[in-house]
Amino acid sequence: MKKNMNDRTRRIIILVIAAFVCVSALALYNRYEETQYPDAYHTYIEKGYSETKVNNLVTAIYLNYRVFDTVFEALLLAISVTAVVYFAMPWERIREDEDEN
Repeated sequence: MKKNMNDRTRRIIILVIAAFVCVSALALYNRYEETQYPDAYHTYIEKGYSETKVNNLVTAIYLNYRVFDTVFEALLLAISVTAVVYFAMPWERIREDEDEN
């Protein structure tokens, strides 16, 4: 009986915490969205086509205004994957050696 009570209490606490986190995240997202660089938004809308000559505004932002962010994010991802593969290789060799013995 006491174990069921502890499980139930723990589940209720987890549910309350999860609900609080979700509500807080939504409230912060809505607040952040209202204050997120309104000048950049208007600049993209007003000058996007004239500066880039691209009909699709998403493409204009992604490939013209944000190209360095995109390139460096891809570079960082490639370096991270290379590091993970590099550091994982010795563990695989050690496991193979242990399996042979």
